[in-house]
Amino acid sequence: MITQNEFEPPSSKGEALLGALPFLAFGLVSMLGKYDFHIHEAYFFLAFYPLALIGLLVGWIKQFPRWAYSYLGWTLVFAWWWTNIRTNGLTFFGHTFAYNESWDWWSWLALALVALIALAWTRSLRPIKEFFLGIWNDWTRLSFAMFAFPAWVTLIYDENHHPYLLLFMLGSTLTLGIGAYLYLRSRNTAKRMLSLLGSLVAALTFYWICNSTWDFNAFYHLPPTNEPWYMGILRWSAVLIITTLFMFGPAILSLLRGRKKQSNA
Repeated sequence: MITQNEFEPPSSKGEALLGALPFLAFGLVSMLGKYDFHIHEAYFFLAFYPLALIGLLVGWIKQFPRWAYSYLGWTLVFAWWWTNIRTNGLTFFGHTFAYNESWDWWSWLALALVALIALAWTRSLRPIKEFFLGIWNDWTRLSFAMFAFPAWVTLIYDENHHPYLLLFMLGSTLTLGIGAYLYLRSRNTAKRMLSLLGSLVAALTFYWICNSTWDFNAFYHLPPTNEPWYMGILRWSAVLIITTLFMFGPAILSLLRGRKKQSNA
């Protein structure tokens, strides 16, 4: 009978760094995209995608250790993001994207190819079984995969032109990377959840301060807004609560069930 196990050995330092790598890498390419290198900024993000795909492939072949859920989350987020993204003027494998031409299903093609390679390499469905078994034994693995989505939202800093933008982006990148590292080095459910939640709160704080300390309306020559200062706090608090419930709902139920079993024992 499959049973849930709250306490598991922590990942090694090398594995923890491996799991934190996509968070750090996406933050880096986001920062590089803010510079004017006289090339299309989408090339930086396209350089990130193979990193996430290779990590997923290796993790699949190794039967989905904990760090592999990070790469799964990032590949899914990236493929979903690029489904409707428009990269006007980008030339990719000889094709130049026209105005308002989106990637559509092409963004999922590389992910499907990785799945086919992994199945052909392993010649087994055991890694898929281990993937679901890993989630059943520790629901925070699912939270770790889902953690890529709020990390993406926090690291993109879209349409932000703060004079100290790169410092805020660096702060968000480091806090999310550290959170992923501490998650993988933690021994139990509560500490893993706290690692992810704490880093997300810190990253959102950087994001909120950055958005609140430059004049969006003045930059785009729009009429000023008279929104009270506390509305920003209420809005971001609501975002944090919804995100927390979405990410940690299964893990919280699992944790409460484990506590109930211990009290009844």
